[in-house]
Amino acid sequence: MNRMPVVARAIGGISFLWYALGTIGLIGSLSLTAEDLQQLPQASREAMALLPGWVGPVGLLSLGAGLAGSLSLLVLRRWAFPCFVAALVTNVPYAFAAIVIGDGYRLFGLFSLLTQLGTLAIAAALAWFAHTGVRRRWLT
Repeated sequence: MNRMPVVARAIGGISFLWYALGTIGLIGSLSLTAEDLQQLPQASREAMALLPGWVGPVGLLSLGAGLAGSLSLLVLRRWAFPCFVAALVTNVPYAFAAIVIGDGYRLFGLFSLLTQLGTLAIAAALAWFAHTGVRRRWLT
């Protein structure tokens, strides 16, 4: 194995926190009661009402794959690459739903678009980093 474990583990730790916070946030939004929903701003209620039922499970699948990739990166295993690819691939329909189906751009403006595109960029960068780690034998 070539020398890269410290950076790989640092990126793995940061990405683990990123995906863990995303998981907590998504689980929190999926478990809102009708009373909780009434406390949200109108735009948030409207966006959540527009989203189809498959969005939550796809989001959880994406976040779970990202958590698995992060843990794999922390222990320097090559499984990080397919896990991060799965996280990226499953994040695409989630982002599409948030921006287009949930009308996020109209309801929340440029912030919604930039948030989803930024999330996709981070997922792609993590997949690229893991691929580089496998190719350079940092990950075994």
